[in-house]
Amino acid sequence: METRRATYRSAALLLLAAILASAASASSIGDKCAACKAVAAELEIGISSEKPRNHLDLRNRLNSKGQREGKVIDYRVSELRVVELLDGLCDKMQDYTLQKLESGEKGWVKVADWNSFKTEKKAAARAHSKNLSSFCGRLLEETEDELSEWIKTSSAESGNVSRALCEDISKHCQSTRSAWEKTTSPATRPDRSPRYRLPPRPSRVAAVRSSCCFRRIHPGLSLAPLVVKVEPNVNVILTACLAVYVGCYRSVKPTPPSETMSKEHAMRFPLVGSAMLLSLFLLFKFLSKDLVNAVLTAYFFILGIAALCATLLPSIKRFLPKEWNDNAIVWCAPFFHSLSVEFTKSQVVASIPGFFFCIWYAAKKHWLANNVLGISFCIQGIEMLSLGSFKTGAILLAGLFFYDIFWVFFTPVMVSVAKSFDAPIKLLFPTGDAARPFSMLGLGDIVIPGIFVALALRFDVSRGIKNRYFNSAFLGYTVGLTVTIIVMNWFQAAQPALLYIVPGVIGFVAVHCLWNGEVKPLLEYNESKAEEEDAVEEDTDSKQNKKEE
Repeated sequence: METRRATYRSAALLLLAAILASAASASSIGDKCAACKAVAAELEIGISSEKPRNHLDLRNRLNSKGQREGKVIDYRVSELRVVELLDGLCDKMQDYTLQKLESGEKGWVKVADWNSFKTEKKAAARAHSKNLSSFCGRLLEETEDELSEWIKTSSAESGNVSRALCEDISKHCQSTRSAWEKTTSPATRPDRSPRYRLPPRPSRVAAVRSSCCFRRIHPGLSLAPLVVKVEPNVNVILTACLAVYVGCYRSVKPTPPSETMSKEHAMRFPLVGSAMLLSLFLLFKFLSKDLVNAVLTAYFFILGIAALCATLLPSIKRFLPKEWNDNAIVWCAPFFHSLSVEFTKSQVVASIPGFFFCIWYAAKKHWLANNVLGISFCIQGIEMLSLGSFKTGAILLAGLFFYDIFWVFFTPVMVSVAKSFDAPIKLLFPTGDAARPFSMLGLGDIVIPGIFVALALRFDVSRGIKNRYFNSAFLGYTVGLTVTIIVMNWFQAAQPALLYIVPGVIGFVAVHCLWNGEVKPLLEYNESKAEEEDAVEEDTDSKQNKKEE
């Protein structure tokens, strides 16, 4: 029974880790309002340069009298006009780049000729253009129905494209408009009511509520004490490193882990993660985003209670009676007697805070509730998952190194899923910027390297030495994450965090063991063998005790 339960728990944790691996580090476009206005400007160019066509003749067939049959429709309300305006629009956005304007702010400008474009950072300028093109694709995908309907109306004229697309349809410039309305009185404010109004939808209402919630949050609040103002990039590094540190020390237990990851599992993990990521992408593409997120919210509601309970239990159980910790209660399902749940009174008490946090998250989707659940997932993932050996860890990290690069740099899939996935699989850090209210860090960028750092700590403990390789691995993780943040802010583009974290963690440990001449002991270390050796020693000791008796 215990073996089966451990197997189920290991499989569930591996599945959770695969989901966590599908989160991106950060958004590729910082100021979505400015990017949306650039797309609107290019669309306005297309509208203003349209050829004058009054009607579209669809009479293509001849009847028995030799007359053409069909209908003549207004070109302005035809699907052909929509296709001609939007086809190739995102390719044209590759002619734009982010540049510092005379006002000192950054804005999107159109480059007439890239060969004659003068800049010291042409590669960065090209990266900005690709990011804008990807943003355009996501924007058109999210607003396809509303934008097509708007184009077919008589309101689709040059001069009002930016307001319709960026304020009324996508809501990317809604916060800017709200700020403008706050600073002007109704008497002096010109009429800015949209000429085209969209019918209310639940998803749109939720987006408005979410943006209002973002503006109410003080930008200086950090996750930990909530009273100290911390710069967002520093907050990302401190929170991630704290989660790794706590998870590593909680992974050190008197007995070796009962379940460890094999080399075969490590090799298959990037494939499983890719399948999970692609499945989520297709779900969000072909199903209602609200429906998918509702199902995921229900799933993570249950998972969040379990994670918070397990995280808080060691701190809570010491204040409870001993029998509450020892006496287990077994609950069997009424009609499925094979399905049973075993728990203690201490676990029930520890699950109460988790229940209220999950209620808070499900109702408000507050960033703090998201982060509390996310950190609990990180700590539990690092504590429960075991690589078994450094060879398995190197295989896993190497596979996810290429996995992260492919899905971030070569496809829009990971960034799209991370933005659409409304579940605590990423940590959110308030920035104070209305256009980009949060910085993001995927939980996979914490858990995956964290289980390798935890293995280094258990290796030190098994040899009776004080945190030698743990310090190297932890320092490598900190350096790698810091480099990720620097590069992300330099290029203003999403970065595969494992591209920098994996070389940092493995590199620091490798240099350390080469310097000490301990390559062989490190590569031969295997936690599953250590468990077998402990079992043999216990069996030998018990036999000797019986002989003495």
